[in-house]
Amino acid sequence: MLGFREGLRRGCGARLALVAVLLAGVSGCKTQDDAVAAAKQMTTTAATLAAYYQTLDTVVGGTEDTFDAQAVLQGVPAMAPKTLEEIRAQLKLRRELAAKIADLASALTKMTGSTGAADSSKAATKLNAEMVSLAGKKSNDTETKAVTESVNLLMQLIQQHEEVKAAKQVEPVTAALAAFFQKEEPEYDALNDGYLTAAQSVAKMMVTSHQVGGDAAFVSALSPFGLTPAANEKTQAAMESQLLAKIDAEYKRREDEAHKATGAMYDSLKEMDARVSLVTRDQPMDIRQEPLTLKTVQGWIASTQKEAP
Repeated sequence: MLGFREGLRRGCGARLALVAVLLAGVSGCKTQDDAVAAAKQMTTTAATLAAYYQTLDTVVGGTEDTFDAQAVLQGVPAMAPKTLEEIRAQLKLRRELAAKIADLASALTKMTGSTGAADSSKAATKLNAEMVSLAGKKSNDTETKAVTESVNLLMQLIQQHEEVKAAKQVEPVTAALAAFFQKEEPEYDALNDGYLTAAQSVAKMMVTSHQVGGDAAFVSALSPFGLTPAANEKTQAAMESQLLAKIDAEYKRREDEAHKATGAMYDSLKEMDARVSLVTRDQPMDIRQEPLTLKTVQGWIASTQKEAP
């Protein structure tokens, strides 16, 4: 550690890695400011990733209910509960991993404080090897191994107060996380599409069998008087084509929104990795604000959670 401090004392021109700069507590150095900004970006991005996985879990929960409805109305066999449980269990592992990375990155932004080292060690302890054990498919065994091993190694180095080695391990974590997400990206979109397809099928069948009806126009007209539309087969039949078109339009809107959110999440992870990479190479990080791609993900999360039953 003394040798590391001596190296930093020679000037800000040295190649200062993210964690090393923060742990060293060097003040007045632009690289340190960049490092703190990058760690904050890492915190926000990882926290958004955790929320993304939580929202996917909400979608899968809705899928389970929709499949049950489809089985009743159309005689379509529902997906085995065990299969859905396995999917949700894997989403839970991914959500926990992202949340703990966010905790760890948040602790790294406070390294210059009196409790910084303790906070970092505490955050690292939460990332125990038993929890960080994602189960990927055979197609992404390499990416699964890379992200779990890189996170576990960073955790161990921080717990052991190996600051210099930990500094070199931050970039592999961000790179591995982005690669892992990209590999599973089609599966995340498939979860959303599966829910929407089943929901669309159930909704259309209920419309054509006149089990649902009405429109916002009726609600708007009656709401000032505290009234709600009553079921009327004649009205429902007259509005059938309009309601079916509305279902298709809403399906397309939600599908596009979900796919854009998944793509934006990957772009955010890549941006996080790029900013960390700049700092580890002692290059200026000129852009400090959150990327717009995170706003896209956060917008989808908010709307999906709001509309969840």
